[in-house]
Amino acid sequence: LAATADVFGNGFGAFVALELAIRHGARCGRLLAADVVAVFPEPARLPFRGMAEKVRANGMSAVLDTAIGRMFPAQFQTAHPELVAERKARLAPANAECFARACLALATLDLRPRLAGIGNPTLVMCGALDQTTPAALAQDVAKAIPGALYREIAGSGHCPMLEQPEALARE
Repeated sequence: LAATADVFGNGFGAFVALELAIRHGARCGRLLAADVVAVFPEPARLPFRGMAEKVRANGMSAVLDTAIGRMFPAQFQTAHPELVAERKARLAPANAECFARACLALATLDLRPRLAGIGNPTLVMCGALDQTTPAALAQDVAKAIPGALYREIAGSGHCPMLEQPEALARE
């Protein structure tokens, strides 16, 4: 059976996409991982732990502004307040415990030892303005996957499908 399904993941979804390729790459076609890192440096892990504590203590409302601030650059937030409000509205009813566990998973995640096992044609992309998963760390992911290509999306933060959809689609 030929692998025909291409896999795209952004942010947390990109971690899922990489894990899928690591474990079941023969069942997938091409892999596109956007705004992803192999491991967060310790200083970048602290905000995830902090958000997990806050959301467990006070619910999703305690982290909405922080989470949105990490997703979108300030300039994009100013230019698109309706989109930011819509994202907050979608995130607000999320299960607080599930969100906390996802944050803690990101604080412990380390895919570095297994990335070399990905054999799928891979494109790693990152928004040049991404504060959550900086471009230099996304480049490290591309370097660790045999034959992977790297592309940076100018003018985009963590969500290129919302901020620069045309540039994402072109790649």
